[in-house]
Amino acid sequence: LEREAFKDEGLQRRCAQMAEARRQRRLERDMEAAAAKERVNYTMEAVEDSLSKLDAQTADKAARAHFLQAAKEARIEQQRHLARTVSLQKHVLSNSMSRIHQDPQQSSLKVQLPPGIRNNLLRPELKQLFDQADPEGTGVVTLSSMRKALGSLEGDEFCGSPNCSPA
Repeated sequence: LEREAFKDEGLQRRCAQMAEARRQRRLERDMEAAAAKERVNYTMEAVEDSLSKLDAQTADKAARAHFLQAAKEARIEQQRHLARTVSLQKHVLSNSMSRIHQDPQQSSLKVQLPPGIRNNLLRPELKQLFDQADPEGTGVVTLSSMRKALGSLEGDEFCGSPNCSPA
């Protein structure tokens, strides 16, 4: 009987040891699973932060692109407006010049030279001529004032070419 009691006691110890080992393994697996879950959560938070930063960058770039597109459209519209304005000013000047060509003896003819065109004259002799014919810069030049300016400039350095000398 003692032998059986010793065997039972040995079996119970072994059974207890095995149960303790199973409990220990389960505890280790649970701890490993918790650690893995923490790593996954940390990685997910890092990915979510990265995605939110990318979303913010994308929104900023989209806003910048929209701003640039609006600026481009405004610049194009401004260029169109300037082209229309210059075209109208050229048309007015052309009409004035054609009236002068039709009747060169009429001294009351007026040439309207808008300030934008006057500022864009490239030849210095033309600038000098219009400065003398219209010193106030009103933009309206009469044929008689043009003749006077040409007459006064004939004796001066004005000769129609920047490289010529007065005769």
